[in-house]
Amino acid sequence: LKLGTFGFMRYALWLFPRAAATFLPLLGTLAVIGIIYGAVLAMVQSDLKRLVAYSSVSHLGFVMLGLVAMTATGVSGSVLQMVNHGISTGALFLLVGVIYERRHTRELADFGGIAKSMPLYAATFVVVALSSVGLPGLNGFVGEFLILMGTFASEGLQLSHIPTSSMALYGMLLAQAFGLAGVILLVVKMLRLRAQGRASPFSVGMATVFALGLAFVLLAPPLGRFGGGFLVQPLASVRHDTVPFHEAFATLAVFASSGVIFAAVYLLVAVQRVFFGPIKHPENEHLPDLSLREVLVVWPLVLVAGLMGVYPQPFLDVINPAVTQYAEQFRARAGI
Repeated sequence: LKLGTFGFMRYALWLFPRAAATFLPLLGTLAVIGIIYGAVLAMVQSDLKRLVAYSSVSHLGFVMLGLVAMTATGVSGSVLQMVNHGISTGALFLLVGVIYERRHTRELADFGGIAKSMPLYAATFVVVALSSVGLPGLNGFVGEFLILMGTFASEGLQLSHIPTSSMALYGMLLAQAFGLAGVILLVVKMLRLRAQGRASPFSVGMATVFALGLAFVLLAPPLGRFGGGFLVQPLASVRHDTVPFHEAFATLAVFASSGVIFAAVYLLVAVQRVFFGPIKHPENEHLPDLSLREVLVVWPLVLVAGLMGVYPQPFLDVINPAVTQYAEQFRARAGI
């Protein structure tokens, strides 16, 4: 995943600055869709590894949003968040592998109460999950905060000589297409769970209503006096060839912040289902805790996550000089 964001930063945006500037608002819209869509998919997963994988899609949406805001703060946050993602998500995948090696299953329903038999493993998993959520004091908070702050404070793009009204129309249509695809995939997933007997008709109906309502609120097309969904309104207001996109980026930052809430929901619910409550399966009563070898592999990542959350300045001192020049030179070469 991070290879894709690095490719955008190092090649797509840098080698073709004028062409890239045309698509920055559209890419920002797609980044927010990725944040929300990845989080919603993570919320409906019953497989722990799939949940972590879809959470990565949501987190990398934040990275893309910081890149396309093209401010020194936003891009610094994106670079730092790529490092943070490698630490937190890498540790989560390691921990999922540990429990799979013991139980040979990743289904959330097969766990429950294992904090009683694996207290050190449970404590480690909770700390890493909180770093992925973005809890202040851990590494995930710093990167996401810088991204949202840089995006919200972006002065926007004065796009001259670019048919921005046409680009806005394409952006609306593409955003609505992605939103419709997300609704369809979510409904198909819920119907599949219903066919397998793992979801009730009520939960299928509620998920469908929620998906349709969210799609309407965010992506509804403008009709008459109705200005359209919240993500469509900034694009629908574009009428001229030279338009500041400050309002668009501020709006995207507001909706991207909802990804933090979604992350707390799906990860903390997973933590509750796996580690707490009664032990429902006898296989979970005598699971061996983390071995010394596993502690030596995982805990360095936990310590780095804590260090980067409490004192990130040494890392930012390395990132900021290059990133500041990058953002300034991109804007100069793109003529914005």
